[in-house]
Amino acid sequence: MSESDPLGEARAAAERGDWQRALDLAASNGSAGSSAAWLELRAQASYGNGDFDGAVSSWEALHALRLGEGDKVDAARAAAMLAMFLLIDTGLMAPVRAWLRRAETLLVGLPETPAHALIATVRTYERFMCGDMAAVREQGAKAIDLGTRFGVTANTGRAPGDGAAGVLRSPALRAQLQWFEECGYHVGSGSSPSGGGSARALRASGRHDVGGDGAVAGGRVGADALPGEGDDLVLRVVVTLADGAESHEGEAHVTPPSRG
Repeated sequence: MSESDPLGEARAAAERGDWQRALDLAASNGSAGSSAAWLELRAQASYGNGDFDGAVSSWEALHALRLGEGDKVDAARAAAMLAMFLLIDTGLMAPVRAWLRRAETLLVGLPETPAHALIATVRTYERFMCGDMAAVREQGAKAIDLGTRFGVTANTGRAPGDGAAGVLRSPALRAQLQWFEECGYHVGSGSSPSGGGSARALRASGRHDVGGDGAVAGGRVGADALPGEGDDLVLRVVVTLADGAESHEGEAHVTPPSRG
């Protein structure tokens, strides 16, 4: 254990994917217990270890800690991370929206930060799952712009850059992608109905990367991608699908279902 980083060994275990070891090391480190860094590490390792409730409680504790310290930006980031975990693993949009509203409220009047990028990213997926394609286009463009400027990736903790792969595991997103697939939408010029290839590939178990030209290649979004690459490209696919749905608004077979 390094004196400069008392959580160094636990972080190293988490980076190797040895989640239980990371949790054990973090728990044994009394000097770092309940610090912001300790809570975030515990949140990520708990999620990686399959303990969803442990991850949620850790993010809630981090949010409360940062609020108590007067750090609105990091409190908002923790709230947005909570919203993302709830979106991925529960599909219950009411608590997702509640945590997003809390995050957005904390940042009112503050300069743009990486937390703004994370909020816009989660909001894009939430609106997509709810069938609000106009908001998908707006929030998606914002998320891509802010994410590029700040170098932000929505990392769930399972692997670097795993935010996109995590979102692709969400039953709600997969159901919405299935709708696009059934309508024959794909990512291409105008997203006109012609096969639904990209929606199908994205939906297929969250193990497809999406090329910048809209093509889908084998390989998991996240662990094998550069940090942020999967998030940015999946966001672009979602926005393009939304753009195509809006361009055909009014046609019965291209009205996305509302899911919350």
